[in-house]
Amino acid sequence: MMKTFRHARTGPSVRRALVGVALCAIALAGCGGKQGALGTVTGKVTYKGSPVTGGTVHIVTEGGNFPANIKRDGTFTAADIPAGPAKVTVETESIHQNARQDPAAKAYMEKNPNMPLYMPIPKRYAKPETSGLTLDVRKGMQEKTFDLTE
Repeated sequence: MMKTFRHARTGPSVRRALVGVALCAIALAGCGGKQGALGTVTGKVTYKGSPVTGGTVHIVTEGGNFPANIKRDGTFTAADIPAGPAKVTVETESIHQNARQDPAAKAYMEKNPNMPLYMPIPKRYAKPETSGLTLDVRKGMQEKTFDLTE
């Protein structure tokens, strides 16, 4: 003979308690400490007083690496960066490699004013350990100019 089991009905107080526990779990999951403490950095990169005309700015924090393309006028924008101290690098070699590998791409880049152009800068700026560039990322918007020297 087979026994059948009936589920006990849950009363209103048990259901309310379960809903309360579920809501607390959801609320706690949303409390990720520094969530919301994100910054956006806009700025300009110059070398010997002239805009760096292409490449990438990397903002390196404990939360990761946040790259931003450098436009031909030297400006960049990096978004959703965790607030706190950061090291910054600037590299332009990626532009040089693309142009060197494809002459048609180089010609197109030179003719199109919106395309980045290669500008040589000292290689030390490409590494966080040697660039000497730092930034304290704040919540919200901020501007920063990086003036590179020899």
